[in-house]
Amino acid sequence: MKHSLENFDIYPLVFPADGEAVINVKPLYKHVFFRPESTVRVAYSPILYPGDKQKLSGHAQPEAADFEVLDNTMVIKQFLPEEQEHSFIVYVTDDKGIEVEWLKFYIYSLKEDLISLRPYKGDFHMHSTFSDGKQCPEYVTASCRKIGLDFMVLTDHHEYTPSLKAIEFAETVPTSMKTFPGEEVHLPDNPVHIVNFGGSFSVNDLADKDETAYRREVEAMASGFPSEMPENIRFQIAASEWAYDRIRSGGGLAMYCHPYWRWNNQYNYIWESSVQWMFNRSKFDILELLGGYHRYESFSNNEQTAYYTQEMIRTGGNVDWAVAGVSDSHDCDGDLFRWFYSILFADNCEFDSLKGAFQAQRSVAVKSIKSECPEIYGDLRYVRYAGFLMKNFYPRHDRLCRFEGELMLRLLAGERGAGEILKTTSEPIDALFSKYWQSEK
Repeated sequence: MKHSLENFDIYPLVFPADGEAVINVKPLYKHVFFRPESTVRVAYSPILYPGDKQKLSGHAQPEAADFEVLDNTMVIKQFLPEEQEHSFIVYVTDDKGIEVEWLKFYIYSLKEDLISLRPYKGDFHMHSTFSDGKQCPEYVTASCRKIGLDFMVLTDHHEYTPSLKAIEFAETVPTSMKTFPGEEVHLPDNPVHIVNFGGSFSVNDLADKDETAYRREVEAMASGFPSEMPENIRFQIAASEWAYDRIRSGGGLAMYCHPYWRWNNQYNYIWESSVQWMFNRSKFDILELLGGYHRYESFSNNEQTAYYTQEMIRTGGNVDWAVAGVSDSHDCDGDLFRWFYSILFADNCEFDSLKGAFQAQRSVAVKSIKSECPEIYGDLRYVRYAGFLMKNFYPRHDRLCRFEGELMLRLLAGERGAGEILKTTSEPIDALFSKYWQSEK
């Protein structure tokens, strides 16, 4: 009978392409131990067969993998061609001498440029009680760790300070989750929603403190726009680009939020002409491709992903912005809180590295609803890799995060012992990467 992956520890999971992998398959419980009297064999198949092994029709036959069992751990050696996912099936003979499938698992091989990077899961559009959210910044922060995030940004409407409170709390807790400053920018007479991700100052405050200067600068920008731009959207396009520039001057990244969001599922919150000009000019850094905190907003996401696909085709894959999935959460106790997030492929989880990943468009937007097949958007290379990680790495990763997040909530509730437990049990994410990634051939 085939056993669940939960019964085994398989490591590493990620290897350099075009080299030999040494894979450890360690049974965790007695009922899945390898019995000396059983005959064992391992069948190997690359998911994407190399060109010289492709056939015009029919299924390619799996290869026999080289292995040995040492101290109840199976050690498999296999050459891994190209960048792709690889399948292994372990067969054993049962008590009646019949060969049965015992375990099926997958590993991944990566080219040199990607094997040196690590995946980081994050959300940087969410709200607290400082605007229209239901929980305080500290509670939101702990909840983000509980659902498996490696980084988060609290972006209250028109408020930068709450993100600093989230950072302050996170710095008191021994966890590897990173928390950065941010806000949702709402400028006078501009209906466009913009997220300031990681900027060193508040763009909202900048406009509020000197609205006269803001309007003068925006009007000057609008006067230089093409004559064919409709008069009724010139100010909002200029105001948005004013915000994008100010966010970048603070070292942050500007995200254009939910362009096809429907207000109460009735009408788009900005005109279609505004959306088209915003895309045509592409002055933002990140597009909120997936997000929303109501089920009906799936229709908005459909339009955003359709536009993204259209632009990828039109430009040959050379759009000027990265994509993101974010929750826009207003209640982190609800199921929808964990629906949308981003995965970035970066050197580390510090802000400059994540920023660089976005600028290089090494990101995917994820929709992951319980009991439904996940949807992943971005460059095909990263989509394939992220899909493998969601099935094979993140269940391990998320268990660690859930434990830490629950302890953070207990600490926030006044349980002093929770902090001591965190000090002794918190496992840096780098320890997982060291175990499950083999970076050198």
